[in-house]
Amino acid sequence: MYWMNRELLISYSLCYSGNYQKILNAIRLNETVPERYAENAITILDDVYPDKLKDLKYPPFVLYYKGNLNLLHTNMIAVVGSRDPCSYALEATKALIQVNHDKTIVYQAWQKESMPAAILMPPER
Repeated sequence: MYWMNRELLISYSLCYSGNYQKILNAIRLNETVPERYAENAITILDDVYPDKLKDLKYPPFVLYYKGNLNLLHTNMIAVVGSRDPCSYALEATKALIQVNHDKTIVYQAWQKESMPAAILMPPER
């Protein structure tokens, strides 16, 4: 059994740039890492962490956010893409957003530093 608290989980997440396997290994080894803090973070241990994400094979241990957390509990779809998308990907994304105008869109782009950036777009856009 592993003992864990949200502050340590955030420190692992920041130390290992969100890498699931490295964070899991640190938890298993009860690794000591420099204490780090993130003001706008939700951990898998928090009550507000979305239940749908807990069903994933590798759920994110920590979600970093900016803005309205209530969007996490709305009807949504996700679009995952590149920072340099081709023209087809752009057109397909536009069409997907138009057809799903009543849902929150979660758009995730991989930045050049291999860190994901997620943007929540509420239905009232």
